[in-house]
Amino acid sequence: MALGLSDQQSCHCRCAGDGRPLTSRGYRTRPHAERIPPGRRPDRPARHPRDTAKANPASTGLADFLVTRLDVTDPAGIELAVKEALDRFGAIDALVNAAGYGQVGAVEEVSADELRDQFETNVVGVVQVIQAVLPHMRERGSGHILNIGSMGGHVSLPTMAVYCASKSAVQNLTEGLAAEVGPLGIRVTLVEPAGFNTQFATNSALPAPSIPAYAPAYATMAAFDKQAVRSTPPDALG
Repeated sequence: MALGLSDQQSCHCRCAGDGRPLTSRGYRTRPHAERIPPGRRPDRPARHPRDTAKANPASTGLADFLVTRLDVTDPAGIELAVKEALDRFGAIDALVNAAGYGQVGAVEEVSADELRDQFETNVVGVVQVIQAVLPHMRERGSGHILNIGSMGGHVSLPTMAVYCASKSAVQNLTEGLAAEVGPLGIRVTLVEPAGFNTQFATNSALPAPSIPAYAPAYATMAAFDKQAVRSTPPDALG
């Protein structure tokens, strides 16, 4: 989650998944600080643990900048992080939920634990962060929640069905949320990118078993990936 001051001396929250700063994934919009969650259940080791000292160097020397570690699957940690932000900055203007990773594998290959982990981070984690921030936004009568979905929320892909299912859940969650909080003065935006040159593949998890019968499905996905249109992340534009 990224925390930093806006022009109104309040806070923007940005949740980035898999222990990597949001700016390394290509979805950067403003240079606020990063909260860097492991993106896994508390009882399971993070696949990409990160040291907060390795956050975006642009934050160095900025007084109105907060960098801390957050696991989006840890409700107590989320509440503490939100409180820390409010104590530091007084208000939260915007929340960007970008926590997530891709579980690769044919449906038969993905274990129940891998399925749960995927939804714990990509869906439950998003809901828990929203629930922690919404009371403050309701009290103020304003705010903006941006959820990062995926093209996969519309069209599922072979060997990515579990990931796509989680992003479909984010899409429906966001649409319902918008109808609930819109009358309260809170805006909700769903961002559904297609191909981006980010570290998504590096952050993805592979299934423990590999069933040879699904080799054609993996080949289909590899061919799709090669022909997919790729966008250049803003940070790489110079």
